[in-house]
Amino acid sequence: MKKLFILVIFAGLFLLINCRAQKNQEIQITSQAWETSLQEAEHAQTEGHINEEPAIYYEDYEDFNEDFRNMHVNYGAENILLPLIVDLFQFDEEHEHFISLNYWFSSRNNFRLWGWSRDGKAAYSYADIWDGPGWISTEVYILDLIDNSILWKNSVVDNGEGRRMIYSEGSGYDEEGPAIDYEAFFQGFRNICINNGIEFIQTEFRKLPVIHNNIVYNVIEEINKKEDSHYGYEEIESYRIIVETQGKRKVINEDGFSETEFIQNTIFNVFSLGYFISPFENRALIVIGRHIPHYEATNNDFLLVSCHLDTDFMSN
Repeated sequence: MKKLFILVIFAGLFLLINCRAQKNQEIQITSQAWETSLQEAEHAQTEGHINEEPAIYYEDYEDFNEDFRNMHVNYGAENILLPLIVDLFQFDEEHEHFISLNYWFSSRNNFRLWGWSRDGKAAYSYADIWDGPGWISTEVYILDLIDNSILWKNSVVDNGEGRRMIYSEGSGYDEEGPAIDYEAFFQGFRNICINNGIEFIQTEFRKLPVIHNNIVYNVIEEINKKEDSHYGYEEIESYRIIVETQGKRKVINEDGFSETEFIQNTIFNVFSLGYFISPFENRALIVIGRHIPHYEATNNDFLLVSCHLDTDFMSN
């Protein structure tokens, strides 16, 4: 019996060592694939084939982007209880909305929904990664859910090492300042939230369609596009985001773009990502993703659009 027990122990140890070796081999292969794909992309650009898509390794995305998403998770504010990070792209499991080269991420990371008020407001924050200079802009907002306007906002730009980037007219962000006190920054935001009646209630981020009080609300994107030779993508000329239920519908967000508008207004695609439900009223906060120009490539960002689930619906 004792010999049998010893044999079982040795067998377990052998399996554990073998699994670890296999895992290390998988990680090494993934890393090699990542480097190979980047080399292929660089070679294509050198040879002038910039419109050819390089190989896409989504396994690399999982490894690379997990660290990227969680940069500065606590922002140096370890003594302040921050809301949990919500991955707004978590339901796009097939990475349907492909972005530039081998990368799949939003430029806006560490999204946190801080809470809701009883009079139609919500508070949230995120980090915007400036992948040119490597800076990180931490931004905080209070959103009016009645008309989707920003009631209050603030931000601080980090040089990537915890120091504030100072903005000046005419020069932009070109000077490094003192170390950033993130605890004071977020405590200030908490005080603003309290002054606006925000209650720090966490709500679940859910997959579409919106389902509330046993009623289903479908989110529909109506998009008109035009050809654009500069980027190699079709651009949106106009779009509407519609919520439809029980034979009725309403437009919750729309926009149009003329030939004379700046590059900042260029959008290649819009798509629905998920929603939150207010704890105080029959209202959904719907997250709309956008494929946009971003520095020397393209990327995703998002819009938060409120939709009251009882009012303003009209028959088709």
